[in-house]
Amino acid sequence: MDNLDTTWGYASSDMYRQRWALIRPHLAGDAFVLVDWGSDAGWFSISAAKAFPGATVISVESGVMSDGQGLAMHRDKLAALDVSNNVIVDAMFGPATFERLAASPADVQFVLSVFHHMGDGFGRYLNSVVEWDEAFRALVSSANVTFFEVPGHTAENETPHRIEDWFGGREVEEVVQSALDGSGLDATVELLGETAHGSKGERQLFKISHGGETGTVDQIVVAISDAQSATAALPANRARLAAGRLLRTLGLRNKDIVSENE
Repeated sequence: MDNLDTTWGYASSDMYRQRWALIRPHLAGDAFVLVDWGSDAGWFSISAAKAFPGATVISVESGVMSDGQGLAMHRDKLAALDVSNNVIVDAMFGPATFERLAASPADVQFVLSVFHHMGDGFGRYLNSVVEWDEAFRALVSSANVTFFEVPGHTAENETPHRIEDWFGGREVEEVVQSALDGSGLDATVELLGETAHGSKGERQLFKISHGGETGTVDQIVVAISDAQSATAALPANRARLAAGRLLRTLGLRNKDIVSENE
């Protein structure tokens, strides 16, 4: 079953289906391990799990931005659709997570409108091109194939915020290629297309590929969990993120802090 009858989650149906239409032709084989970072209510994870029943999809989501509603919906859908090859890991993630996964990368990963919030989320802040490049290279090293989506910096309603330190006025494709040039990875970058992201305008979706050995499901899940456990002041991070979300809801703060697919 390649197409679910309905969509669910934070966004419109078109925002899900347009991205899936770009990604789906580039998924091949069956027995692969896929990590979906910031999986929210799980539509992309379940779509992949249903289309490739021999694969294992690991959905990484903390639920901080939705008070756990996305995670609850994801679990409900897994039961309703009888999906057994999609594992949810309730965890925050960031550069420290990707660095741990270097020894046991996945075959494929979805990074759909998540990375541009890394500088405000789990782990260390990212304040310079060097720090963003290091985090991005660690991310790409976390899987042999990365489907990577970030906002542009020119759309009037877009919210890249801290990622502007990485862009530096450059186009996204230039930024991505420049970071990879210093990675030592023999990676190729393919622009799959652009999709509308509501009032925030068009976002580009890239496929980044390189070769290498991959880890097992257990190794990947343990690495993600260990990274969260090893990060200092995790309770403070959660409290800060939750407080920022409340302030934004009340109109007292206009910056996004972290995202599960915003």
